[in-house]
Amino acid sequence: AVAPLLDTPRSIVVVDKQVIKQTGAATLVDALRTVPGITFGAAEGGNPIGDRPFIRSFDSQGSTYLDGVRDIGAQNREIFAVEQIQVVRGSDSTLGGRGSAGGSINIISKLPERDTSAAIDISGGTDNYKRITGDLNVRVNDMIAVRLDAMWHDQDVAGRDQIFQKRWGVAPSITIGMESDTKMTLSYYHLDTDELPDSGIPFLYTIGNTPNLGYSYSEPALGDITTQGGMTGHVKRSAYYGIKERDFRDSKTDQATMRFEHDFGDISLRNTSRFSHTYQAYSFLLPDDSQGNVYGTSATNTGANVTTGGYVWTRANTRYGYTDSIINQTDLYGTFETGALKHSFAVGAEFSWEEARRGVFVTRGFVSTSGNNVGQEILSTGSTLNPRCNTASIARAYCVSLFDPQNRPTWINYANDLSNVPAPIVKSLPIQETENDA
Repeated sequence: AVAPLLDTPRSIVVVDKQVIKQTGAATLVDALRTVPGITFGAAEGGNPIGDRPFIRSFDSQGSTYLDGVRDIGAQNREIFAVEQIQVVRGSDSTLGGRGSAGGSINIISKLPERDTSAAIDISGGTDNYKRITGDLNVRVNDMIAVRLDAMWHDQDVAGRDQIFQKRWGVAPSITIGMESDTKMTLSYYHLDTDELPDSGIPFLYTIGNTPNLGYSYSEPALGDITTQGGMTGHVKRSAYYGIKERDFRDSKTDQATMRFEHDFGDISLRNTSRFSHTYQAYSFLLPDDSQGNVYGTSATNTGANVTTGGYVWTRANTRYGYTDSIINQTDLYGTFETGALKHSFAVGAEFSWEEARRGVFVTRGFVSTSGNNVGQEILSTGSTLNPRCNTASIARAYCVSLFDPQNRPTWINYANDLSNVPAPIVKSLPIQETENDA
């Protein structure tokens, strides 16, 4: 660009390495908390877990770039190999093409520099927070420089029982032609994560069981609670409604990039090729409040059905899948003058191939007979029972106590919601998986 960033007539924010370091950011979400106008989704509406930024209320997950090249695939991006983050707020299709209605995010990687340097950061904190990052840059000779960034992270989550996050990553890179007009940079990025997802606290009421016919205010079931059946108890903010031995989320990200650049003086030509592979799998229980079982739907129970409240049906949310992409992008940019006016220009072309495939975890042979997934295999979690909570589902740990959710029977996956035969959890059949190619 010709003008300084301050004089550019766009809403642009740059989060540089100093801000990232001073705020103690460990992820992209942490770093962008300092930028107004950006919020993050939480895998609502069947979307996979991963960074899902909303810029000015528009979903910008598809408008996230890594070193100027579109970065697809659901993932939780780390910050250990990031030099700075550039945020353009407002419609950005002239630069970003498809998407970019609310804006775009460009992540700039740490790549080899001219001067040799080394840095190690060690962080520790409450709730078993432990983090180590290393950054080594070596100038081999006048033409070659290499850089290695690495990270190890392990923590529990403040105020939440059971929840943990573990990950490690490495990002080596080499640049040939540091002082010449023509240079080539090769880089690789790997991130491996292992965590226990947290689905939070259930709401107390539904639209069908609010205690007042007029105005009712529904909020998370926290503190001292009295159900419709008269049961009283206290719900802690740290209450965890999943099963630590069962729930999980694993993800892997691998990216290999090759970039050629040539400087003609006032004009530069750059070509970038990248292969990217992202994989994630997760299965965790959510405290489902949609059936009215938290507050209750009646003052007394009917037979084996528990309808007086005080129980939470734990619905399973599962997914596995991968995204592969091969992208080649060419950029031509520079400056020129016409009299007293100075101009800048940028022209680009992109060729890309993308493939995404996903499925869910199921109980083999247990087929749904109602809802949107009729005829498809599902997981044994009590979803076919009506009402969800009864003496049998409580004995199977499908429904747990609102006040003491970890005081539950030993969990076993059965062949179906009424069977007593143990069965393994498996991936869905290939014919039931979804694949997209573009």
